[in-house]
Amino acid sequence: PLEVHASPYPFLKKHVKEQYAKIAEWNSASIEYLFQSVNPLVVNEAQRQINEIFDGSVPATLVTVHIRWGDKNSEMKLATIKEYLDACKAIIGGSWATTPQHIY
Repeated sequence: PLEVHASPYPFLKKHVKEQYAKIAEWNSASIEYLFQSVNPLVVNEAQRQINEIFDGSVPATLVTVHIRWGDKNSEMKLATIKEYLDACKAIIGGSWATTPQHIY
C-alpha cells in the first residue's frame, strides 16, 4: 500500500496518490507490452524454474537482485554482497527480522 507522508496541504495527498496510480498503470502497461511477444519456450522454461525452485508458488516476500559484476569492475567500483544485502534490508524494512525473506 502506498503511504503518503503528512502534508501541510491536504489536497497534495490526493494528487500524489493519483500520480502514483498513473505511474503504476504506465509501468504495468509497459511490462505487458514488453512481454507480449516472449517466445513460448522462454515462458515454459521460466515456469519450470519457478516450479523447481519454489514448488510452483512464488513467495510474497521474494526480492530479486541483479548483481552487476563481471566486466563492470573496469568501469567502476563494484558493490559488495554486504552492500546489496543492506539495500535489500532497507527496501524490506522492519519485517526483515520477523518474516522469512527470499533473496535471489
